[in-house]
Amino acid sequence: MNLSDLDREQSSFLDLLRGLASLFVMIHHVKDTFFTSYASLDPFYSSNFIVSTFYFLTGFGRIPVILFFVLSGFFISRSILKMLSTKRWSWIKYLTDRIIRLEVVLIPSLFLTLFWDILSEKISNNFSIQTVNFGNIDLISFLGNTFFLQNIFVNNFGSNYPLWSLSYEFWYYIIFPLLLLLIYNNKLYSRIILLGFTIPILIILYFKNPSIIRYFTIWLLGFIPIFMPRPRNKRILSFITKNYKKISLILIGIILIVFKENAGKHFWTELLIGSVFSLIIYFTTISSIDTSKVREIIIDSSDNSFKADFINNFSKKIAGLSYTLYLVHAPILNFLMNVFLCLGLHLKWKPTPENILYHVLISLLILKYASIISKFTELKTNQVRKFVSSEILKRFNLNY
Repeated sequence: MNLSDLDREQSSFLDLLRGLASLFVMIHHVKDTFFTSYASLDPFYSSNFIVSTFYFLTGFGRIPVILFFVLSGFFISRSILKMLSTKRWSWIKYLTDRIIRLEVVLIPSLFLTLFWDILSEKISNNFSIQTVNFGNIDLISFLGNTFFLQNIFVNNFGSNYPLWSLSYEFWYYIIFPLLLLLIYNNKLYSRIILLGFTIPILIILYFKNPSIIRYFTIWLLGFIPIFMPRPRNKRILSFITKNYKKISLILIGIILIVFKENAGKHFWTELLIGSVFSLIIYFTTISSIDTSKVREIIIDSSDNSFKADFINNFSKKIAGLSYTLYLVHAPILNFLMNVFLCLGLHLKWKPTPENILYHVLISLLILKYASIISKFTELKTNQVRKFVSSEILKRFNLNY
């Protein structure tokens, strides 16, 4: 079982994957919102290399979300196993950390969704156009999404359609430790209590939204690299350790070229994609602590230290706003779409150079917007955790 700490380079690479996944989700939604589909293009556009590249880079669809699930499965299962192996497991600490991590961005994003959707509706009513919305913005829907019940008992809140995956994520945070503790715990009464929670949750999820159970298998793929043994052959281990980024890029390229069209259509294809992402995590984290330290020394002392620092800083920044970007981009896209309609601008644009430039500008605008929001939400997560543990939990004599 590999629970050793990741070095800076490994953490940076996984951060980069997480951040880019969120970015590609956003630019995919920008393209889908404003542009006509690639299949409907006439040969003048579809035969153009730049146009084809644009649609390729903005058309990854469900693939980045699968990467989110596998990365989440890796980091969450790893942290739980660390706590269990050091006998520091605590439901209070675990749930506090997970809920704060999710809610510190979720609640502000729900209020922002309410703001942008009401504004979209008012603008569209003034111009007598049909507002584009995807869900309810009533109190029940707001509360249901706050407690991660979307796509189980309520719809996604307003136009924030990416919220579907957040409820999946939350329930995986609950189901996985329940199942793991059933294995770790030897006491009969403890197992009965755990089963008393686990079975009803699984039954409700299965009958209300069986896809949550299906995608749990993809989430669990992040759990596998922790238990996969290192290669005994030192040459193979050394090759992977030195070249895991190149190997990962090749594997990601294969996924995007071979499976891009079928992702989101066939679950078994998504399971295969998730398996490749699991393999990428394995290659990234395979090196021993000693090898990692040597690699860090080599990087820090080489002429490429500036490049390495730049990549590390970029990875940290893009990962630091990835969750915020994922949750706040859809409502403002809905608003911009309504604004364009009010201005008499038709949607389903052709991929002209001017319109592709508009796509870039809109994406940069949303990225900046998310960056500002993240400074008051996602980047304050640790401060909120410290406040809750010191000011709230201690008052109720709850050990954090």
